[in-house]
Amino acid sequence: MSTLKVNKVVNLSDGSDVTNLGSFVKLQTTDASNSSIISFTNSITDAFDTYEQYFILFNKLRLSNDNITLRMRIINSSGEFSSNEYSTRVLDSGGDGNHTGASSFRFNQEGIGNNSSGSSVFEDCGGYVYITNFSNNFRVRIHGVLSFGDTGSNKRFNPFGGGVNENTETTGVNIFADTGNINSGKFTLYGVKQ
Repeated sequence: MSTLKVNKVVNLSDGSDVTNLGSFVKLQTTDASNSSIISFTNSITDAFDTYEQYFILFNKLRLSNDNITLRMRIINSSGEFSSNEYSTRVLDSGGDGNHTGASSFRFNQEGIGNNSSGSSVFEDCGGYVYITNFSNNFRVRIHGVLSFGDTGSNKRFNPFGGGVNENTETTGVNIFADTGNINSGKFTLYGVKQ
């Protein structure tokens, strides 16, 4: 088997180095450890003020409680926005959900389980969320997917999307379980270039 090693990738038009080969720019990774909230704010370089869209990837989430929903709230200059102004549509084979007038975005319809046996994990979750419209006078919009084991270890896949009736500048987001903690898992925030 042969290995190709590339020392440099150059721009064909002018011979300059190509420094960014993709549209996703990694900004920060956070490991959950019995965390009540995973927070990404504009204190992170280039977060919520540089790009038009952000992407949060999460995987291998283990939850302290059984039958939970994963949630997200925006942060603005007044702090975490928790008014009943969020709307999320969640699609699920067990029955779709239209969650309006809520105090947070909702990522799943059926509850996520936390069943395991020794080192075998039967119920965890992973997914991603795209977030856009951070500027003043715009309302944040989201869409994404969640793949997880429910409380019966059934495999579920929920696409979701929505928005919030708040149009001051968004400076961050908080992700959390509706009850208990996120015991483990990894979250990574990316800026998305267009």
